[in-house]
Amino acid sequence: MSRQTSMQIWGMPLLLGGASVLGLVVALLGDGLADATSWLALGAPALIGCWFPFRRTGARTGAAEPTARPSGEPGAGPPAAPGL
Repeated sequence: MSRQTSMQIWGMPLLLGGASVLGLVVALLGDGLADATSWLALGAPALIGCWFPFRRTGARTGAAEPTARPSGEPGAGPPAAPGL
């Protein structure tokens, strides 16, 4: 396991936090083009936050992809209900 630097760990959260603060300040102080800038600065962290849980990490971490079993194999599908 490799050690990560502080910048590798905290770089993206700091960047997203800075974009959020910038967007809030620009939205409060500006008009016109500043509105579009604030939408972009506030929208980017929101989109990244929505995208993050759905990203694929199997190739990077070396984790194997789950494989589906054919329906005829034991253990495929939900367990059988007990007979009545």
